[in-house]
Amino acid sequence: MPDRRSGDTVAIGGALDADAFTRALINILEDADVERQRLQLTHSALLNMLDDFVFDKARVDDTQRATLNILEDFEMATGRLRQANVDLTHLDVLKSEFVAMASHELRTPLTSITGFASTMLTRWDTLDDTDKYDFVEIIDAQSQRLSRLVEGLLTISRIESGALRTLKQPIPVGIAARRALRELGVADIDVACDDALVVLADPDHFQQIIVNLVSNAVAHGERPISISAEAEGGRVSLRVCDCGSGVPAHFVDQLFVRFAQAGAGPSRASADGSGVGSGLGLSIVQALVEAHGGDAWYEPNTPTGSCFGVHLPGVGA
Repeated sequence: MPDRRSGDTVAIGGALDADAFTRALINILEDADVERQRLQLTHSALLNMLDDFVFDKARVDDTQRATLNILEDFEMATGRLRQANVDLTHLDVLKSEFVAMASHELRTPLTSITGFASTMLTRWDTLDDTDKYDFVEIIDAQSQRLSRLVEGLLTISRIESGALRTLKQPIPVGIAARRALRELGVADIDVACDDALVVLADPDHFQQIIVNLVSNAVAHGERPISISAEAEGGRVSLRVCDCGSGVPAHFVDQLFVRFAQAGAGPSRASADGSGVGSGLGLSIVQALVEAHGGDAWYEPNTPTGSCFGVHLPGVGA
């Protein structure tokens, strides 16, 4: 007969093995869950590290871009400084040339004045009235030339210091043009300006603008020379044209630059010593015109020659 206790023992042993297996499985599952949580934490940490890396990379990229921008700005600033140094060097050369030119321009009328005055003093009793009158005329003309040259230099000084003042009033263009020609002592210049055409400008400055433009044409152009004016919108356009050889193409950009000179024209000396010939005449024109809210310009004449013009505010233009 089978032993019942032996069967019970096997049953108990099987139950114990099942419990142990279950506990082992539970432990494994618990360990797996812990490992899963640990892996999740590791994954989160890796994601955070990746985010930090991306952020740091973006920051590095921003830093690199900022550095490149700084380098580009530095290069541009260096280029500007280099160009400024070239411009200053060029200006220094121009000023040195101007000092020599101005000294010559000042000395020329002074030599005439002192020479003829000395002759009159030492030979007064031997000179006839005609000679005396001629000498006085020469002294007067050279004195006016010297006065205008000095006034041109003073105008440049006032412009540079910001002390230039404009007292604007209506001025008939035709009357001003003819007055300028009388001041210059030239009569063979055609004036095509309607007296009804009026500009709003400082009388002294407008007179100097015309004188300088005509002096430039006399000094560097050839006759016939003309002065013309017309209304353009609310402005007046004034032109002084000659029939010379014109302006060299390479010098056009330098026409209104202070102290710049293209070279001698048919007549090196200006008609009045107003600064034309010393590299000041046209730069003074531009500065005076801009002080009135206008502009100065150049264009070739047809078929040959040059036209220099200005735009100024008009009255009823």
